[in-house]
Amino acid sequence: MKQNESIKTIIPVEYVYGNDTNELFGTEKLFGTKELASIEVLRRELKEQEEAIIKGFNKYGDEIDDDEIHPWGEGFIVCNEGIFHWDWELEDYEYFGKVEKFVKKNIVRILKDVVIDYGTEHTHLYRGASYHVSGEYIAYDDKMQPLVMLSISPEGCIPIAIPYDKEMLTIEEVDFAVVDLLDL
Repeated sequence: MKQNESIKTIIPVEYVYGNDTNELFGTEKLFGTKELASIEVLRRELKEQEEAIIKGFNKYGDEIDDDEIHPWGEGFIVCNEGIFHWDWELEDYEYFGKVEKFVKKNIVRILKDVVIDYGTEHTHLYRGASYHVSGEYIAYDDKMQPLVMLSISPEGCIPIAIPYDKEMLTIEEVDFAVVDLLDL
């Protein structure tokens, strides 16, 4: 008897919706799976971009000055057929796997560039970046005033603690995709 193993992980994704190239939009929140766009609609949109570059005009007759295509998402996107990411070498969306389920998680989105000092070490958090929130706790400053600290997990790094400052960051709930790495 053989036992199947699985290694599940959660990944941040962008959900792409729309049945036509004119209707496409992406979001980090899941609005249901039946309305997800087909990967073929995204590929058709790329063909339209390529044609517009050749002609110098988009499908509405407006002149364009762009000379490169703009695929969806910088990371992983979820379409009706599964999870994909853009491969610049192939110049196509590459299939990454199927979604096992979806999980809501809190993330911190940085609103301003910030440098966190830990003694002689410095961590730079750049505006627009987002990180998983893995916990929070109360610490006290040198005047014994309570301070909310967030434990965040930058990609590929050990978790770090940062003070919660609503002028420098915001907390949002987003939907992550759960995938089985052994299915890939």
